[in-house]
Order: sequence, then structure tokens, then C-alpha cells
Amino acid sequence: MKFCIMSHTELTSGIQPCLPIALIIIDNPDDPPAEQPKWDKLVVCYRTCFYDLTPRVFRRVSGEKYIDKLISNEQADELIRFAIQSSIIDKVEMIIVSCTGGISRSPAVAAALSVVLDGPGMDMWVWESKTTLEDCQTHTKYEACRWQPNLYVYAKLIKRWRVWRL
Repeated sequence: MKFCIMSHTELTSGIQPCLPIALIIIDNPDDPPAEQPKWDKLVVCYRTCFYDLTPRVFRRVSGEKYIDKLISNEQADELIRFAIQSSIIDKVEMIIVSCTGGISRSPAVAAALSVVLDGPGMDMWVWESKTTLEDCQTHTKYEACRWQPNLYVYAKLIKRWRVWRL
């Protein structure tokens, strides 16, 4: 499966994917939901909402009050369920993952889902590659636009995937 990472701004910038797309939108709990693009090739969209912080940083800046706004086990399970459903695997050629800045949460989700769908070690593209959507659609390898993956989100998804596999 090919992956691409975008910010919410890039989603509505007029780009028109040429491959059948599954879209994952990650919203911030404090912001209005991002606009869903009107792409001809959009097959299915999944939306979730959680903060882009780790528990340690979150406790330092806001105490325990909002700790439940970080990615939960249930949200991780739902993201995995969405990615592995046959309607995704059989009908799309690329998964675009979008968060507010396209820098932290979306690369973490894309990297983890690369492992879920394609196996261990298939997440290295997140740390090695920088390309545009157009490049993502024409390359056979995994490509990303820019990134600083949220390791808490990545680890949560991988941990939940391991629970599924037991």
C-alpha cells in the first residue's frame, strides 16, 4: 500500500489525486473539524480526533484533566480496523493521512499502518523520504512529504496491533 502525509491545508489546496484514495483525517480536539476534500478518486474517509502530545508532556502542560484526549486504545483499534478492512485493501491504491500540520500525528499513523499492512520494517520510509503527492502517486516505494512522527501515537498503534495478532 502506498501512503502520503498531508496537512489539513494541503487537503483543500486543489490537489486532485489520480489514484483511488482512502483518507484518514486526524482532527485536534480544540479545533473545528478539517474540511473533507471533494476528490473524484476518494473511495472512503475515516475521521478521528486526538491531541498531538505525549502523556509526559501533556501532564506537564495541563495535568491529568485532558489525558483522555490523547490517542486511546479504542482509537488505535479503530484505525487498524479501518486500514485492514477488505474495502480498503481491495479498492484503494493509496492511503492519505492528514493532521493539522502534517508533521507529527499523521506520519506516526502512516508509519504504523505501513507495518500493519505490509510487515515489520516497512515503516522506514517515514524517516528516509521527502516527496510530494505527485511523487507518491508515481513511485512504487513508500513516500512522505515531511515528518516528525509522534512516537507515542506510533507506539500505541504498534502495541495494539501486536495485541490483535496474539
